[in-house]
Amino acid sequence: MLQLTLTPGEYFTVDGKIIIQLHRVEGERAHVAIEAPREVPVVRGAVLERQGGQRPACLLKVPARSRKHRWLLWDQAKEDSSRRARKLLRQIETPENRAEIAELQTLLDRLAQGEGLSGEDAAG
Repeated sequence: MLQLTLTPGEYFTVDGKIIIQLHRVEGERAHVAIEAPREVPVVRGAVLERQGGQRPACLLKVPARSRKHRWLLWDQAKEDSSRRARKLLRQIETPENRAEIAELQTLLDRLAQGEGLSGEDAAG
């Protein structure tokens, strides 16, 4: 089975007649656009299986979801929240709490870079 890594906006073709484009990614969901001739059936796997079809043996195994790392998925809502948190930190900064504000900004930077927090950082 061919495996591709795409970024939003990229596409691939099948037999020059079918075009599949990765539209956007939000958390664990990918939005895909498909252009295919009307005579080519395009059916979601879940629908096919509900109607009695068999799951293709060639499908790759999907790793089990980990609740521990689920919150690390970055999307526009998290980006907006991060910007808002930075703005609030700037607004409440005083000479007395400057070190704590700097530490919070460093933690926000690490989250945005996908590094996450170690157990010690997360526990406080």
